[in-house]
Amino acid sequence: MREGVHILLPLYPRAEARGTLVFVLDEDGSELFWGREGSREEAEVVAGELQLELRAIRYVENELGVFLSEMSDGLTDLGVPLEHVADVIHEGYCNFMRMLKKVGRRDGDKGDNPRL
Repeated sequence: MREGVHILLPLYPRAEARGTLVFVLDEDGSELFWGREGSREEAEVVAGELQLELRAIRYVENELGVFLSEMSDGLTDLGVPLEHVADVIHEGYCNFMRMLKKVGRRDGDKGDNPRL
């Protein structure tokens, strides 16, 4: 991370342990049963890890939305017709993902990582 840059994660979703059960709560008040752990302590650890990851995902979603909006405006300003902007961004994204897969394979990934 660049020096001096601090990420503030959103307050939701929240994950909480209720005994051995883990629930995910969203800001609209909705709840989702996530799972059951072997002990209360395990449920608390899982809830903490889950909450961090879910908030990080929400952060990425929010930041990508802002970035894509700015990118779309920039492409339109350059003269790319508005009706082509989504396709241009999609093609760029696909090319980027192919590059990530190649890098992952060079770094020892066998190419079966479903996240890439």
